[in-house]
Amino acid sequence: MASPNDLLYIKTVCPDIDGPVLEIGSKAVSVSNFRQYFKEKQFTGVDIESGPGVDVVCDLTDKNNLLPKNYYNFVICCSVFEHVPTPWLMSDVITDLVKPGGTLYMNCPWVWRYHKYPDDYYRYSFKAIEFLFPEFTWTHHAYSTEIENTLSFVDRDSDFDRGRAEIIDSKKYLPYSIINMLGVKNAD
Repeated sequence: MASPNDLLYIKTVCPDIDGPVLEIGSKAVSVSNFRQYFKEKQFTGVDIESGPGVDVVCDLTDKNNLLPKNYYNFVICCSVFEHVPTPWLMSDVITDLVKPGGTLYMNCPWVWRYHKYPDDYYRYSFKAIEFLFPEFTWTHHAYSTEIENTLSFVDRDSDFDRGRAEIIDSKKYLPYSIINMLGVKNAD
């Protein structure tokens, strides 16, 4: 479930991507069409099950997966981590796949409804992703939604979402929100 804002984020923050690209969770449910955008690059789509847009079927919580280590210059992981029961295992594998100096674009739901695909386990803050990926330096923190052009860059420690809350019948509600962030893998 990628957002229409994912490609906008990538075009805004890192328009000049070099080297091989990996999309995690590439089964054709994405609205962003990363494969088309990166058509001039070596592009690999990976998912846990086969389908349109999937080049490699594997479980990225398994360190013995089929993908080359320290190889990918740009890795895209959109709305995947909430569906992974052991995200600490998957973050270790992804870290192994990104080459030193390579970039990881992450988006995860912060406030979202339950959506089973194959199941739904977690919601993430910026700090949670940074904790799971300590070998990366994280920048360009943003909130977005599924509505096109709703990308708001923020300071990581801001309480931006508090200002978006609505009071209905004396109860506070937050709108759906996705966190977006970019990490560069530290050199060894």
